Amino acid sequence: MPDPFGIPPQPPVSPQQPREFGDVVGLRGNIFNQALHSAQSIEPIKNELYTLQLQDVGYSGPERYTKADQKKAVLSGGTLARKMVGTWSLVDNKTQQPIATRQATLANVPYLTDSGTFVNKGVEYTLAHQLRLRPGVFTRQKENGELEAHVNTLPGKGRSHRYYLDPAMY
Repeated sequence: MPDPFGIPPQPPVSPQQPREFGDVVGLRGNIFNQALHSAQSIEPIKNELYTLQLQDVGYSGPERYTKADQKKAVLSGGTLARKMVGTWSLVDNKTQQPIATRQATLANVPYLTDSGTFVNKGVEYTLAHQLRLRPGVFTRQKENGELEAHVNTLPGKGRSHRYYLDPAMY
């Protein structure tokens, strides 16, 4: 599909394959693809009577924003994002028939501009090197001598938390 803004489409780079420094288009594609994949992999919630499931997850609205759109968002206090929508279905477990369905906005995924910024409520933000830790337990000794363990869980499987250990207690 040709781009209405004349920008040639480029496939996003897989997370395992290194991107070129400054490859904003590839990074933007990865942000959108990872957010979409995460929403599509939400597991149904079940009890004895009903199952709540998410279907038909996708984006609506513009895929790209121009410099003029960016300027307008900054000057008017707007936000640049892509709207992720999906259909929630409540299904009766006995008959396997849907009781209710509703299309809803799941998220407004931030749009990475060509200059590497995000526009939120008229303010441009940038993240220099924001990395996520791999799942696991990370320990360190702080400058004051305290021992600390940071537990980073798998995405979507719990909250990260910290343990502080006091050697004087032992």
